Amino acid sequence: MKYSEMSPVQRKLILEDESSYPLRVRFLGKVGILTRDQVEFLTKNQIDLDVDDHQAAAILERSQQKTESAVEASVEPEVVPSTDGARASGGTAQPCDSHPKEQAMRPDGEARTTLLHRIAKWPVFGEIANLGMGPEAISEHTRRWQARILDADRKVVSVCPYCAVGCSQLIYVRSGKIIDIEGNPDSPINQGTLCPKGAATYELLNNPNRWTTVRYRAPYSDHWEDRPLDWAMDRIAHLIKETRDSHWQETNQGGETVRHTTAIASLGGATLDNEENYLIKKLFNGGLGMVWIENQARV
Repeated sequence: MKYSEMSPVQRKLILEDESSYPLRVRFLGKVGILTRDQVEFLTKNQIDLDVDDHQAAAILERSQQKTESAVEASVEPEVVPSTDGARASGGTAQPCDSHPKEQAMRPDGEARTTLLHRIAKWPVFGEIANLGMGPEAISEHTRRWQARILDADRKVVSVCPYCAVGCSQLIYVRSGKIIDIEGNPDSPINQGTLCPKGAATYELLNNPNRWTTVRYRAPYSDHWEDRPLDWAMDRIAHLIKETRDSHWQETNQGGETVRHTTAIASLGGATLDNEENYLIKKLFNGGLGMVWIENQARV
């Protein structure tokens, strides 16, 4: 029964009569037990409550009894002669304080402590009091969840593969497979944050639509072919060696020793870190004799 549909007498009984508590109500799709202070708080804020049908019927019965008692009190009591000649006045029986139903609804001692503890854990009132931002907003089902990185075998520090900011990432591995990638809170660059692209790095690696082959079109061919990645790496190494040997210069036109080739160039990306650029310079310039070594970030 809705609180707004009750009569003023019934509402007064709910707010003043201790026997109405604990009050079972349905609010925001949940059933809970409220104290008188909680009911007073909600009703003052014009929040309608759906009172339990059994308790609503009991409150209705008590309100009718209270109305009848008020009517009887306004009528002069009938004088009934007694057997001993004395006059006895009629009236209604005084309520007994030891009514078993009232005793059952008035927990005290340990029972009251348990009841208050249960009420304090009721999520609906807690959400109202904390504007939905307190711990009551988390259900017991959600509390049992755990992070997927909790049982990871190891954690590897890496760098985001995208832009030149160089945000640090943490890669979590379980049984040899990557299970999660997130920002590194210990990095002074990003302090655990990642942009939308960086935050989606896990989907980049674990994606059924990711290409695992290379597209190759042979010289003078009119169509593309799928080739394995290992084949592509061997092909690149073979062409570099072939180009270096065919365009190697031991000396220049003045007879000075140069030992280089100008037929191969390198263009590095901004995501390369200092260590990678160091190795590129050592390998391409000192090892292969390349002259044109450029980088997007001009390191």
